[in-house]
Amino acid sequence: MRLPRPSWEARPWAGLPKEAAWPLHRPGSQLGRHPSAAGAVDVVAQPEALASVKDDELPQELAGLDAKAREAKVKQLADERKALEEKATELAAERVAWRAKTVAEKEDSFDANVMKGVKEKAAKHGLSY
Repeated sequence: MRLPRPSWEARPWAGLPKEAAWPLHRPGSQLGRHPSAAGAVDVVAQPEALASVKDDELPQELAGLDAKAREAKVKQLADERKALEEKATELAAERVAWRAKTVAEKEDSFDANVMKGVKEKAAKHGLSY
């Protein structure tokens, strides 16, 4: 039996616009993998690597720029990304605080029932939670 997918608002990326959250929920997303695993280079940490990239391999927004403008654009995009990451972290913390304050754990919830069964079976083997 297949369970229904939660609504957009119930998902962890609900606070983000759909365009920004797309890589977070796309099947097969590379999110969370180390950049070097896909051959990517962090040009903010290694600005000299940007000079070695061919123009035809650059994104459109960087392809037509000279070297100084490229570096400035990469720095601007890195700053924007950092601000968005900080905002996402802040929103996640607010969500956790809100849930802790307003959502009470139910004794008859699925999670509570699963943990009850796990604790009972673990107790038979001398384990406790």
